[in-house]
Amino acid sequence: MSASVLIVDDDDLIRKALADRVRHWGHVADEARDGDEALAIASRKEFDLAFLDLAMPGRSGSEVLRAWTESGY
Repeated sequence: MSASVLIVDDDDLIRKALADRVRHWGHVADEARDGDEALAIASRKEFDLAFLDLAMPGRSGSEVLRAWTESGY
């Protein structure tokens, strides 16, 4: 069974490398460049797991997690 994974990182190289690895393991990976994009994606789709960069411009990973849990994503 494959998992649906959201990868959020402002560093393109890190985000893409992690997404490639997740896909290599047979899972579905969606990517977001920042916290706002992550919340927009999460409002349309359910995820089993999310990797959140804690130090991003704009919304940090912890702010995304807080907004995500408060809104019931």
